[in-house]
Amino acid sequence: MRKSVVLFFLLVVLSVFPVTVKAGMQSAPPGPKMQLIYVSIWPEYEYSVEKPGQLNVLVINRFLLDSQNIQFPIQVDVQIPATAIKPHVVAVGQTPETVSDQNVVYTASAPSNGWVDVLITATGPAIQLEYYDYNLTRNGPAREYAYQWPGTFATTTFHLDLRVPMQATNMRSNPSVSTSATDADGFKFGEMTLPDMTAGKVFTMKIDYDRDTDQPSTSFMQVKPSAPLDQPVSGQLSLPSYIPWSVAGLAVIALAVLAVWYLFSIRGARGSQRLRKRHTAADKAADDETREIYCHQCGKRAQPSDRFCRTCGAELRQVDS
Repeated sequence: MRKSVVLFFLLVVLSVFPVTVKAGMQSAPPGPKMQLIYVSIWPEYEYSVEKPGQLNVLVINRFLLDSQNIQFPIQVDVQIPATAIKPHVVAVGQTPETVSDQNVVYTASAPSNGWVDVLITATGPAIQLEYYDYNLTRNGPAREYAYQWPGTFATTTFHLDLRVPMQATNMRSNPSVSTSATDADGFKFGEMTLPDMTAGKVFTMKIDYDRDTDQPSTSFMQVKPSAPLDQPVSGQLSLPSYIPWSVAGLAVIALAVLAVWYLFSIRGARGSQRLRKRHTAADKAADDETREIYCHQCGKRAQPSDRFCRTCGAELRQVDS
């Protein structure tokens, strides 16, 4: 009778205060299953705002939940290393390509046993979690870093890619990854895939390389145009399309200048002709006034306006000039 009362009391307590099992390295069950976990490891890619000037490794986690029998929103507990301090970006969405960090609800716990628990309210199956890990050691030009996946979730596919920093040489990893390919940003990189990772299975990759600069890779990246420079951009005309219009415009301007010059030259010529006529009449009048006339009968001098000699009365002879 007493055992029945105690059992009934425990059932009442559990129904009122449900127990939450946290997904961790040794937790069981670990939480929802993932269809895909995609991890990108970018050593010395950029400085962080929290610790500017300090070397770090940017780790980008992309999760795709197995949404079968899941009703959203759902809380997902993801662990990051305590050396990362806190998340840099937390974004959720319906697909990995459409995640957004707007209005995302999450909390980060205090570090415990080397990890920080990030509790994310997922409104869709895709989650992206980024953080800067400052656990990158330096000994002169030599660099060493150890990445660890704590086995928080079971997943169908665990994929990892590793970027080689700009100006780095002798990149090595364990497990070994060939970093001979080059991505769109000009980085050498390598990748590997592990199928059917079980919950609680820890994965570790150790990385070492040489680098003789502390400047992040972003300092050596060349800015590239978003489209080929010889391709037209929406709302923009290319130079060849301007050439016919430019030539036509110059031709119109040249014709207008010639027309104005012609009109002014004609007016100038007519004005010169009128001026020459006025000068000719004036010169003739002046010549008439200054010309000396003598009577052919008596030889007396007459005035230019006289028609008869004032002395002998003979008709004066008019001599045309």
